Amino acid sequence: MMKWFHRPKESPEPAQTPAAPERLSAIAARSDTDKISYARIYETYLDPIRERPLRFLEIGIGGYRDPKAGGASLRMWREYLPNALIHGLDLHDKSSHAEPRIRIHQGSQDDPAVLDRIADDMGRIDIVVDDGSHFSAHVRFTFEHLFPKLAPGGLYFIEDLGTSYWPTHGGSPDPADPSTSMYFLKTIPDRLNSFAFKHEYTPGYLDKNVETIHFYPNMAVIRKTMTPRR
Repeated sequence: MMKWFHRPKESPEPAQTPAAPERLSAIAARSDTDKISYARIYETYLDPIRERPLRFLEIGIGGYRDPKAGGASLRMWREYLPNALIHGLDLHDKSSHAEPRIRIHQGSQDDPAVLDRIADDMGRIDIVVDDGSHFSAHVRFTFEHLFPKLAPGGLYFIEDLGTSYWPTHGGSPDPADPSTSMYFLKTIPDRLNSFAFKHEYTPGYLDKNVETIHFYPNMAVIRKTMTPRR
């Protein structure tokens, strides 16, 4: 009598684990951009949302007057944020850097008409990175003009705040000088606590719409509230 032997079942092929997305620090390292010094800070805030269809604005494309120089960080952002539309603003003509998912704008960051035009073109602004002139007056003007246009829950990054202490950039070696960008930003924590003021005070836009502000060496990150506080 013939005996039938069952062949052992073949072990299924082990499931392939999808490769982890490349870190921003790695992308920055091979992108020839100075953003590598801030990469880990950006990852903290952007890793959780990097797959979203973000509308992203970077002020300052780099390369000064050379129309073909710069643009490395725009391409870095496009790679790191695969579904984002990246917009770049520069004082000089950088139109040569326009590529799929990268749009270029020309003008000054302290020109309200320029900022309004960009905001209209973007439709929605989720992320702003100010890596522009680094002049204190420009930093403050741009923030005060664009932050109200930022989407609820949006993020606003300001780089190279060390220039706040440089007179060459409208700064001051005196940390208590109210004309500097750092002094202005340091008033925001007070605004977050204005509910506790005992003196007469009328809350302004930032009092009601800043969720958090975090300071790092040479950088500040401001998050907008999802719903304005009363």
